[in-house]
Amino acid sequence: MPQELLGETVLKIASFTPTYWYVKSNNTIANIPNMQMINTLPIFINILIIIGFTLTFLAISLVLVKQKRIGQVNGS
Repeated sequence: MPQELLGETVLKIASFTPTYWYVKSNNTIANIPNMQMINTLPIFINILIIIGFTLTFLAISLVLVKQKRIGQVNGS
């Protein structure tokens, strides 16, 4: 479903997911009149946000794996 058809509340909630930023970048790319730096800046900002999500998920995964290992060592 195109983001343009979603309500403002749904879009605010969706902005907490990386998919929202991916789709927003794709829409921006589709509507760029020319590939000048000023036009691509929003795309790079969206990419940085997606990288932030990636690093956050990676950090959470590493913490969970470490806690699981500590639990296995203490449980043995």
